[in-house]
Amino acid sequence: MYGNVAHSVSGGFSGNGLIVYPDPSKQGHKECYEVSNNAAYKCADAGIFTNFPSKRVQMHSVTALDSNIGAGAMAATDGASEYREHSSHLYDSVFYGTTDSPDCPDEDKQCTFMERHGVTTSIMSIAHSPMGMEIHPAKEMHCPISSQVENGSWAGKAYFKNLKFIDFAPGKSQTGILKNQMIQLLKKSPDFITLQNFEDLEFTNCDASALTYFFNPPESWANLADCGDFPCTGPKNTIFSFKNIKWIGGSEGAEDALENFSLIPWVEGYTDNFPDCKKMDSINGHICTNNDMGILVWESQDPDSIDRSIQPVNIFYDYDKTKVNKLNSYMDHNCDSFYNSQ
Repeated sequence: MYGNVAHSVSGGFSGNGLIVYPDPSKQGHKECYEVSNNAAYKCADAGIFTNFPSKRVQMHSVTALDSNIGAGAMAATDGASEYREHSSHLYDSVFYGTTDSPDCPDEDKQCTFMERHGVTTSIMSIAHSPMGMEIHPAKEMHCPISSQVENGSWAGKAYFKNLKFIDFAPGKSQTGILKNQMIQLLKKSPDFITLQNFEDLEFTNCDASALTYFFNPPESWANLADCGDFPCTGPKNTIFSFKNIKWIGGSEGAEDALENFSLIPWVEGYTDNFPDCKKMDSINGHICTNNDMGILVWESQDPDSIDRSIQPVNIFYDYDKTKVNKLNSYMDHNCDSFYNSQ
């Protein structure tokens, strides 16, 4: 799909510009499909978005501005295996943050004030069905489409390369402070979020404080139908890795405008002990020059692991029980029946 422009999309519960999906009649799309040469602006949700089963999804040569999510290139398995290797690649694209064009020129008419985000993280979800997301959701809870997330997969990889971000900084709109972010952690991402690899990015007139925001898992996740006694902890256990980053056009010279670094979420009393990491309140996390970090994952091999889960699992820093990271299991994404989740 190429050569299209989506703009000025509110859409009630949706607000998506371009939703791109593979052709089910083409066997080759199960191996790879591509999204390229599209543009989007003023979209209340995602300007350009895809999240369907394929071993490789690639998006390139896209331009997005003034949208809640500029672009999201996500890959999914078809539900057959959580371990199937698959990857998403977003590259050679440009994302603009704040522009002079107001969201709501006429205050008396229906309008949506938007936060701005350049790209969204690739979670590599197991899709709802072999076809992937519901293209035309029948339930309000599945809107917008970017919020349709199932179990996080184990083998997915996410790559972002040669992207340009322009004019991203915390700013004000008609409604007050906006959390303009270059990289958005999807709000419905309770499970394992694979390491996100960013390379050869260029930030023009951007503020490092607007790189991202690691939100705290909402208390609403803490219920018997979803996460149990306390919220799922996926958003607190991920890594964004940055290599060969350029800061220009007023961005250079700032303390946190680094060339090589990692971003991690803040876990009180735990991540404060990580070497070569500095707390950044603006992202609710740390910026680290220590790139020798990874994500430890493990899984229950019990046949009833979907019906039963183990939590909490406490990870102690350097065997010190006062420095703990309390982990939860995956969210229960299945249908609740008479006996737990079926």
